Amino acid sequence: MNIVYLGIIDISAEAAETRHVLETCEAWNKLGHVVTLFVPNMDGKHSQRLGIQIVKMQTLRLKKSFLLTIMYNMVSIFYLLKHFSSKRIDIVYTRQSMLEFITLFFMKRLGVRYIAEVNGIDSEQKRLYGMAEWKIWLSESLHGMCYGLADAIVTVTDEIRGYLADRYPETKEKTYVVSNGANVEVSRPIKKADACRELGFDPDKIYFVFVGSLKKWHGIENAILSIERLIRQEANIMLLVIGDGPERGDLESMVARKGLERNVTFVGKVKYSRVPLYIGTATACLALFDRARNDRTGLSPLKIFEYMACGKPVVTTDVGNLINIIGHHECGVIVKPGDIDAMSEALMNLMRNPELSKKLGGNGREAAVKHYSWGVISEKLLDIMYVAEKRRKAKN
Repeated sequence: MNIVYLGIIDISAEAAETRHVLETCEAWNKLGHVVTLFVPNMDGKHSQRLGIQIVKMQTLRLKKSFLLTIMYNMVSIFYLLKHFSSKRIDIVYTRQSMLEFITLFFMKRLGVRYIAEVNGIDSEQKRLYGMAEWKIWLSESLHGMCYGLADAIVTVTDEIRGYLADRYPETKEKTYVVSNGANVEVSRPIKKADACRELGFDPDKIYFVFVGSLKKWHGIENAILSIERLIRQEANIMLLVIGDGPERGDLESMVARKGLERNVTFVGKVKYSRVPLYIGTATACLALFDRARNDRTGLSPLKIFEYMACGKPVVTTDVGNLINIIGHHECGVIVKPGDIDAMSEALMNLMRNPELSKKLGGNGREAAVKHYSWGVISEKLLDIMYVAEKRRKAKN
């Protein structure tokens, strides 16, 4: 198939959404499909070697904002029509934005199938950051126009699928759930001694690792509070926070206020290929989500699958559908959200039981390879495309 991917992403960013898009496109390419990714023309180059074609559309170098969304969707009409005139397009697959119906209205008239991927409930995030209700209503209405046009919709959790079915009943029969995944060749087990030597870390210290964007609902403050408890019994503990985001300033202030600067290090953004080195130092990896937003949207975070692929036990919370991943594959420990005592106890237990830690990590690696590699995930997405094509032909 000839697949076009529309994504308002910064391909130079070391961000989960960027990895998600690039890994999906690369996996389709390796399976023999022609893939073209259309992105805004932001500065910088991607850090991965890619076999796909990337088209940087002229969007006046706007940063991610509503203005960029408008510009991107307006100019994509002309870029896609030009692409269509020289190459056949079978599928337009999108990392969904609320104005993409503008472009897809024209493409569907040309017989192109349209698959929209929904990675979260946009209105929930807007409410969490205090956006006015009339703006949220407008956003939901525009998203609804996209869903009405789509031949199929892909969500990363059952909760998002359920929300769409309630809010937009016409989506129920054409919405599918496909989780996120991991590149199991990049995210791979690395011995602690080797990782520490490469990074210049002290191998005698005990490391716990968080990887991801620093946002309100990611529960990083819970990780900090857990480390505060642990150092009362073992001072040789370090929490490594890999990533950046809007909450970094508040989190750093919290660490300073508690006098934890020697035990909590904000590493910042790290090149994708080097993230497994930091994970390799870890006794366990953390994803201590709180309930704000997460029970409503469910969870399918890349960090979970990358931790698993690196062969590390995951300490996470009973939020969303994480118990179906961590509990089912027996690859970590699940605790109650906000229960700092339980979180600290789980970390201490893994520190004191290296064989348990090794067993849980091994289970995670096995599950990641069998069920959550980008190759497996991308084949599931291709199956949805074929179903959408059959459904369209049946209607005609």
